[in-house]
This record gives sequence, C-alpha cells and structure tokens, in this order.
Amino acid sequence: MPPPRRRPCNHAELGGAQLPPGGRHLAAKVSAAGGGRDRLAVVDLATLDARVVASFADGDIGNFQWASDNRLLFDSTDKDLAPGEVNA
Repeated sequence: MPPPRRRPCNHAELGGAQLPPGGRHLAAKVSAAGGGRDRLAVVDLATLDARVVASFADGDIGNFQWASDNRLLFDSTDKDLAPGEVNA
C-alpha cells in the first residue's frame, strides 16, 4: 500500500498553481486551514521542499506569475473586503 499523501505547507489550501518556463518549481497560493491569509509558496519539484516566499500580515497575495525560471511577480489584495470597500 502506498504511503498516505501529504499536503505541503502544513495542511494548507492550495490554489492557482503555476510552473515556470523551465518546470523545476511550482508556485501556488496557500492559505492556512480555516481561512487564513493567502501566501505565496514555491515547491522545488526535484526535492519536494516547499517554502513560503511572500506573505502579508494584513493582506493576501492576489495574482502572481513567473517572469522567468527564478523570478515571480505578484500583487496584493484583501479577500476579506467587499468590492465596494476597496480603495483603488
């Protein structure tokens, strides 16, 4: 029987996973179970080591994309605010 699947980043919820052009890493938004703030994590696919590379105490990671194999671009948002409450 295979070992049980483990979820990266301590039982976090994953979303929007993206591979860079070279495909060595995987980036995804992660949030703590129970609705914590969205953070940006990267998994090294060769070693399966995962680490949070960007987070905010009072906001969430919004959109992100790979600019190259070693550079991520991202913006911030607050998923707890309604669209009418956001000041642009």
